[in-house]
Amino acid sequence: MKLNTFRFWKVRNFLLLWSAQVISAMGDTFNFLALALKVDSLFPDPSDSARALSGVLIASVLPQLVFGLVAGTLVDRWDRKKVMIVSDLARFLLIPLYMLVQTPDDLPLAYVVAFLASMFSVMFYPARSALIPRVVSEGDLLSANGWMQIGQTMARLAGPALGGIVVGMWGSRVAFMVDSASFLISGLLILGIAGVATRATGEDETQNAWFEFKKGISFTIHSRFLQGITLGLGVVMLGVGGLDVLIVPFLRSSFQAGAEALGGLMTVQGIGMVIGGLAVSWLGSNYKPLRIVFVCMVILGVGVSLVGFMPVIALSVAMVLIIGLSLPPLNAGLQTMLQQGIPNEMLGRAGSVVDVGLSVASIVSMAAAGWVSGLIGIPWTYALCGGFILVGGVLMTSLLSGADELRPIQPEFEPAAMD
Repeated sequence: MKLNTFRFWKVRNFLLLWSAQVISAMGDTFNFLALALKVDSLFPDPSDSARALSGVLIASVLPQLVFGLVAGTLVDRWDRKKVMIVSDLARFLLIPLYMLVQTPDDLPLAYVVAFLASMFSVMFYPARSALIPRVVSEGDLLSANGWMQIGQTMARLAGPALGGIVVGMWGSRVAFMVDSASFLISGLLILGIAGVATRATGEDETQNAWFEFKKGISFTIHSRFLQGITLGLGVVMLGVGGLDVLIVPFLRSSFQAGAEALGGLMTVQGIGMVIGGLAVSWLGSNYKPLRIVFVCMVILGVGVSLVGFMPVIALSVAMVLIIGLSLPPLNAGLQTMLQQGIPNEMLGRAGSVVDVGLSVASIVSMAAAGWVSGLIGIPWTYALCGGFILVGGVLMTSLLSGADELRPIQPEFEPAAMD
């Protein structure tokens, strides 16, 4: 197959993996919406509600910081397909526990469930990323990652609308059950993946997990390629992480707009992401992933820098569309670079190193965004965020120059076609 003619629906294993992601991601939007409304209903004071929901979100981020590197080690040591199935089944059982949260006194249960569910997600996503090179050929990696981005975008577009209808008609309990069922369906789809190696090769089975963990740390310390991606993305995330904190105050202060405008911006960004995702195959057939990533970071940085200075909301909407266009090629290019530049037996640990770095930078950015905007104003804070994105793109590109020799040879296999 050529990259620009990749049809994922004809590659059985990738179709199963892609479908599992879309279904579980859509279920997650149900869960977030239902949980936010549930927590909000427990507190008459909106500020108390915001603090309580922040606690849930922090509980969701902590597992990446606490277990990220360990999770990557285990993903590289275990069968990736089994890791994903167990993670899905665990979340299938955990999510319904949110229904037991009935009063403010029950919030600790919500924190525990959020922490545990996120802990299994920390296991799931590195395993999924490491499995993609096993179910498609190396030449189709960028296109396959682009389709994964399109699937996530589809879930983001459809999920909130469907979630709102479900919560409005049947309440949060049904929404939690829908999310729980999505993980069960995802696990069953992944169970159908067959005919490919789902366990990393190259690890010494006689070595214990602690040895492999230290090996991953040593690889990180000595890998210029992984350092370049992690440091560059960390700087980028210092700009990206605070954007969600700023968007609602920005709309209110600049355009006297509220929730409807926010929903419209999210939809426009989603449309841009779908178009950008569809362009990934063409871009991949003409340019190397690093060039795609750099150009997209430039577009993203310039767009974020300018969006706060738009005099009318229509121009801000147009800028958000451009930002959305840049995201799928950027994410797909980054995933492809990792999958091509890191030995398969190290992919879980490498992905976890990147995720930990992004989580730390995101938390710093979110914590600083409100304080900085109070000092210099929201438009200039957007400009500062865009500046971080541009610097991160330049830093990554400079650090990765000459690192192409780290590309491993992918194992030979025949993708399983649909009957």
